[in-house]
Amino acid sequence: MKEVRSAWRTWGRICFAISAVFLILYAILGAVLGFLSGILALGLNGAVWIALGSGFYLYSKSCQCKLERLKYEGLCYDAEVLHVAQNLVLMRIGSYISAYADCRYIDSEGKVCLVRSASFLAGGNFIGMRSSALDGLQSMIWDAKVYVSKTDPRDYYVAVYESDGTIGIKVDHDYR
Repeated sequence: MKEVRSAWRTWGRICFAISAVFLILYAILGAVLGFLSGILALGLNGAVWIALGSGFYLYSKSCQCKLERLKYEGLCYDAEVLHVAQNLVLMRIGSYISAYADCRYIDSEGKVCLVRSASFLAGGNFIGMRSSALDGLQSMIWDAKVYVSKTDPRDYYVAVYESDGTIGIKVDHDYR
């Protein structure tokens, strides 16, 4: 199983790269031309992209800290992925599709709980048309684990994994 990449961290990296280009252009043109009034827009544009990238990166880092906290002090359930859909806000990053997964798990009291994962990047081979990309999302095999807080069931994190096609076997005994 391969864990899927966070869409927010990737957007943060893209924003940092764009801001670096703007700030380098600002520094070079400011040094060569010797005036800053006309080129100040490049520096301000770079600062805006740095702020956006920092926001995306900090949100990604807070989700990672939440996952680590819930792994340490919460409950873990295996979930069944019901539906994987394309996220309409963050549509594509290169050949990857931003998606989310709707999952179902049964908690310790026997209740069926429905949860939705955060945005993640799926695929990498969806260069074709939009409909074939969506068909490709549905045909992939997905696994999910849900980490839930012991005190508040609304505090959860869904970790989605892209399955490699092997069947996992659970055993109760260790035969070493």
